Amino acid sequence: MNDKIMVGTLSVMMMLATPTLAQAQVASDTKVTYVTAHANDETPHQTLAIVRLRAQAKKLSLESEVLKAQVKVLNIDATGLTQDQIRRQLKTVGQAKQRATLKAQAKVLKLEITGLTNEQARTKIKAAERANTITHLLAQAKTLGISTSLMK
Repeated sequence: MNDKIMVGTLSVMMMLATPTLAQAQVASDTKVTYVTAHANDETPHQTLAIVRLRAQAKKLSLESEVLKAQVKVLNIDATGLTQDQIRRQLKTVGQAKQRATLKAQAKVLKLEITGLTNEQARTKIKAAERANTITHLLAQAKTLGISTSLMK
C-alpha cells in the first residue's frame, strides 16, 4: 500500500514539474503536500484535473473582480447584467474612447473621418502622418541642399 502511495505521489510530482502544470499549481494556491496527501484516493489524472479546476475557478473569480473594478471606474450601471453583457459594455466604452482620440488626431491633421470605422480612421490618420513626415523630410533635405531626385 505504501508503494502505491509513493508511486502516485511521484507521478503527481513529476506532472507538476512541467511548466503548464506548475503554473496551474501556483495559480491555484494549493500545496504539493495537499496533492500528495490525497494521491491514494485519486489517480494522477484526477488530481491534475482538480488542480486545473481550482486554477480556473480562481481565474474566474479574479476576472469578476477586475470587471467590477472597471465598471466602478467607468461609472457603468451593471445592475442585473451578466458578465458577458458587462464585457460588451466595457468594449463599447473603450471603442468610444478610441473614437474620441482618433477624432482629436484627425482634427489636428485636418482630416474628415465621419462614416469611417475606428480601424479605417486609424489607417487614414497614419497615412496622413506618414505623408506629413515625408513632406517635412523633403523640405529639410532641400534646406540642407541634399538632392532628392533619386528618391522619386
